[in-house]
Amino acid sequence: MIKLSTDNDRILAAKLQEAGQDHLFSFWEDLDSHEQKELLAQIHALDLPSLLQWITQYRKKGGKNENNKVFEPCHDNPIPRDLPPRTQEEDEAEVEIGEKILRDGKLAIVLSAPSLTRTPEGSTIPLGMTPIGPISGKSLFQLHAEKLVALGKKFRSAPPILLVTSSSTHEQTLAHFQESEHFGLSLQDLKFLEQPTLPVLNRRGLILRKSKHELALASQGHGATLAKLLDPEILKRLKNRGIQHVLFFVVENPLVQLGDTQFIGRHVVGNYQVSSKFVTKESPDEDIGTFCHCNGLPTLIESTELSDSEQNQRREDGSLLFNRGTTHTHLFSVEFLKELSQEEFKLPIHFHDRVTPYIDKRGRNISPKKPNSISFKTYVGDVLSQAEKVLLFPVERSEEFSPLSKSRGDNHEALVQSDLSKLYTNWLMRAGATQSPGMNSNSNDLKVEISPLFALDAEDVGERVELPLTINSDLYVE
Repeated sequence: MIKLSTDNDRILAAKLQEAGQDHLFSFWEDLDSHEQKELLAQIHALDLPSLLQWITQYRKKGGKNENNKVFEPCHDNPIPRDLPPRTQEEDEAEVEIGEKILRDGKLAIVLSAPSLTRTPEGSTIPLGMTPIGPISGKSLFQLHAEKLVALGKKFRSAPPILLVTSSSTHEQTLAHFQESEHFGLSLQDLKFLEQPTLPVLNRRGLILRKSKHELALASQGHGATLAKLLDPEILKRLKNRGIQHVLFFVVENPLVQLGDTQFIGRHVVGNYQVSSKFVTKESPDEDIGTFCHCNGLPTLIESTELSDSEQNQRREDGSLLFNRGTTHTHLFSVEFLKELSQEEFKLPIHFHDRVTPYIDKRGRNISPKKPNSISFKTYVGDVLSQAEKVLLFPVERSEEFSPLSKSRGDNHEALVQSDLSKLYTNWLMRAGATQSPGMNSNSNDLKVEISPLFALDAEDVGERVELPLTINSDLYVE
C-alpha cells in the first residue's frame, strides 16, 4: 500500500482501487515529491463517476457508438436555397439587422482551438500557430485575430472574444499572443479559457499513462467548448454585457467569414435558436461532419456514422443524398444557451479509436503504429436536436471553407494557402483588377494575399483598392 499524507489523497486512492484504476500508482515509489504531486493533481481532476459510466457504456456497446440511429437527409423546408427566391428587399433588411447587431455590440465570438499539430521538424505546436498566410506566413491565430480587430473597427464596436484552448495548447497559445501583443486585440475583449481534458483508455478500460507520473490525456473536441458556454457564470457575463448571440468557429478554417451580416440577420429575423453554415460535400468519403436528421431530429454527425451505402446514396440529379457538410461555423442565441444550462443539458459522449504512445507495466515507452486506445469526444452538433428552430445556411466552399486538416493529404497546408490566394485574387478581380494574359483566378502560378486589416471581404476591397491594377506577380495588399 502506498503512503499518502492526507485523508483526501487516501480516499482518492481507495476510490481508484474500487474503480480498478489503481495501476496509476504502480510507480509511486520511483517518483520524487514534485512528480508525486503532479500525479495526484491529475488523478484528483478526474471525474471518476462519469468515467466509470462511460467505460460501462463502452463495454456494453462493444466499443461502438450508438447503432440504433436512423438517419435521413435534411428536410428541404429549413434550407434557404430550397425555398422560393428571396426578394432583394428581404436580403437588404437582413443585412441591416446583422449590421445593427454588430454595431450595438450584441454578438460575442468563440474561437475553439484545442488541437495540436506536428511541424515538419517533428515538434508539436497548437494548430492555430501554423503559418498559413500565402505570402506573409501569418499564423491561423493572427489571421483570425486581425479579422476581429478589423470587424471591431468597421462597426465601431469590438466583440468580446473567448478563445478556448486545451491543456496541451494553452501555454503555447498564450505565449504566441503575448509575444505579438495579442495582434492588436484588447485584453478587455479577449479572454482565454482552457477546456478540460479526458483520460485515454486502453481497450480493457484502463487509463493509459504517458509517463510514470503523467496520465495520457486528450482533448474532448469542440463540443467541450460549447459546454463551457453553458456555465452559468459565463452566461451571466454575456447577459451583463448585453450579448444576445454567440458566433462559434474553429481555428482550422482561415476562410471563415466572421462579419457575415446576411447570416447574422437571417438568424435574428427568423428567431432561430441555432444557425449553422454548410457546404456541399465534394465526395462521399470527405472527412467532414454531415447535417442530417436522426430519429426525426436535426443533427450534425461524423461522416463515419453513416454506412457506406448511406454515404454513397445519390439524388436524381446525381448529387449526394447526404450532401450538407459542416463548416463548423455556428450561431447560437444566448436565450437558447441559457435554457440548456437551466436544464443541465450534457452533450453525449462519443468513442474514438486513436493511436496513443504510453508506458507499459514495466515502465517501457511503447509507440504503437495502429489504434490501440479510445478517447472520449463531445460534438457541437449534438445540441441541434435540442433546438426547436434550426437554420442551415448554404455557403460557397471557395469563399468560406478550406480547413487545415491532415485528412486532405500531406500537402494540406499548400492546399489551404492556394485556396486563400484564389479567394483574394477573386476579390481583386471583382473590384476591377486584371491579370496578365494566360493567368486566371484559379491559377497556382501567383500568390496573392490581402491583409484582413485592409479588407474583410470583396465589398471592402471594391471600396479601397486603387485601380487600375494588374496582377502579374506575387501581390500582398495591406
